[in-house]
Amino acid sequence: MMPARRPVLLAAAVGIVLSGVVTLVMLWPALGSGYLLYRDFITVPDPALGPRTWGMTGSAPRAVPLDAVMALADPVVPTWLQQKLILFGSLWGAGSGVAVLLRNRGVLAAAVGGVVATWSPFAAERLLLGQAPTLLAWSALPWLVLASRYSGWAGIRVPLLLVAALPAALTPSGGLTAAAAVVVLSLLWRRSRAESTVLVAIGLGWCLPWVIAALGGRTDAGVSEGAAAFRVEVAGPAEVLDVFTGGGVWAEGARLASRDGRAAGSAMLVLLVMAAVGLTAVAGARRRVLAIGLFLPPIVALGLASPLGLPIFAAAQAVPGVALFRDTHRLLALSAFVLSLLVPLGAVAVLDQLGRRIPRGAALPLTAMGVFCVSTALVVLAAPDIPRRLQGAYRPVEFPKDWHRAVRAAGEGPVLVLPWQPMRQVPWNGDRPFLDPLSLALPGDVVAASDLVVQRGSERYQVGSSDPLPAAQWAAGRVDLATLRSQGIAIVMEWRGSPGAAPRTDGLRLLTRTSSLSVWRVP
Repeated sequence: MMPARRPVLLAAAVGIVLSGVVTLVMLWPALGSGYLLYRDFITVPDPALGPRTWGMTGSAPRAVPLDAVMALADPVVPTWLQQKLILFGSLWGAGSGVAVLLRNRGVLAAAVGGVVATWSPFAAERLLLGQAPTLLAWSALPWLVLASRYSGWAGIRVPLLLVAALPAALTPSGGLTAAAAVVVLSLLWRRSRAESTVLVAIGLGWCLPWVIAALGGRTDAGVSEGAAAFRVEVAGPAEVLDVFTGGGVWAEGARLASRDGRAAGSAMLVLLVMAAVGLTAVAGARRRVLAIGLFLPPIVALGLASPLGLPIFAAAQAVPGVALFRDTHRLLALSAFVLSLLVPLGAVAVLDQLGRRIPRGAALPLTAMGVFCVSTALVVLAAPDIPRRLQGAYRPVEFPKDWHRAVRAAGEGPVLVLPWQPMRQVPWNGDRPFLDPLSLALPGDVVAASDLVVQRGSERYQVGSSDPLPAAQWAAGRVDLATLRSQGIAIVMEWRGSPGAAPRTDGLRLLTRTSSLSVWRVP
């Protein structure tokens, strides 16, 4: 028998509120005035609809159609506010979605689910890469499940799925994730062939912006080093357990150091046991689906990082499109989502067992509260440094007052941006590195470094093949007029105080110098 409507609404409300509280605990500094500039998560005041906005710069269109959507919405919703909606939505959206999904299982399940989904090592490590827009695909998964389960008319169900998927479709990997989820859910619920065909067509439709950009601006394959550079971290049994509970990201700066301790390892193991117990509360085909969702993604990620799988995956990077999946930590989105469903079901199963041994009445709510506290403590103990790391990463800043003067001086370009490296670090943004945002501010062509250097222990990987031929001399600070003219460069801009070799600008005419940027014209 279905629970009465009031308890169901109460359960959903409790989970949503708890998820919101946890989100605020993690991200409250981001609520301040200003813009967020952290790794890949960047924006600018008054963004221009330039080539990067449409993904036509020659590099992979990783932010299509996100940049265009933000630029077009800026007159109504400023980009600084859009950033905060995306950031908070990436966590609260997941937690509240899981809470609503588990509402029929009671208050305990919804409450634990809201906390597990929000206090997620997977989500935290993606945010520590600056990938809040990509994380929207993960937060959309529970809402996609809810929309797909709607048992009424397909004419309502299909638009519901479209609305749930749109936040994920802001990025290429998010769009693919949402499309795959919609197709799998359609098969799982045995929808009609006509409805499934419509959903496939809609999924292809929301992927078209970046597919067209990829065909128009970049059609080459990835480099083999990408497989090794972006593999999940596996150094021993502790790291394997980390991967099975959502961790193991490739970037050293994004890993949660607290998960290396014995206490965190023990908590992770108990959470996996609770998830296994939760599986016993699900019957039939759904149990098999959830078991596959929990265990298959980490097994695949670990297999691709193994001595046997890594050479095969590296060779596969030569196939166009495979590089989109080279960051195998993204595969853990599904297992992290399933874990946030099964751990609460395991907590309910534990409560049911305890309820058989205690008298009914006041003792049962107290026992439920105890199970909730223990479950929450395990979640926190498995990754206690998430709030500290996220609070340090996402702190809003104001662009210098003379920012617009430098942008105006650069004009239509084409502009070469130096020092030649993709990341910037300037005093007014603290010690937080961020992707160069000038291509979002300038309306013309921007020539900037895009190839990454990834350090994995003692190994160093050069990832990418987009940088032009003179990149090596620009990286060394050598800037000569003949090379600039041969590349069609009209303007040179330098980030002052940012790491990298400062350019030697003999022969260039200084247009303006601000607190953070210098602008020269090529005569």
